[in-house]
Amino acid sequence: MVLAGKLDEVPVADILRFEREFLDYLGRKTKVLKTLADTNVLDDKTVEDLEKAVVAFKKEFTTGQGKALDSVGREEFEALEVEEVHQEKIVKRKK
Repeated sequence: MVLAGKLDEVPVADILRFEREFLDYLGRKTKVLKTLADTNVLDDKTVEDLEKAVVAFKKEFTTGQGKALDSVGREEFEALEVEEVHQEKIVKRKK
């Protein structure tokens, strides 16, 4: 994936608005969309330009709660020990 992990900070409620505004930003401030339309190829240079655009746009984007995107934290959790995981087993009976 080209942008794997780059949009993790975007709250779920703001995803569609982020997408619309980011596409508008790409059209106004970069040549990424034109390059993709003209060449139909996602080469390394275009990916690099797209990643730079995401970083720049994230600095401008505010969430629905009026917070800057870079002020939104991430929740991190430690993995459970194997003994702590209780999982049901599905058993298929033969007829």
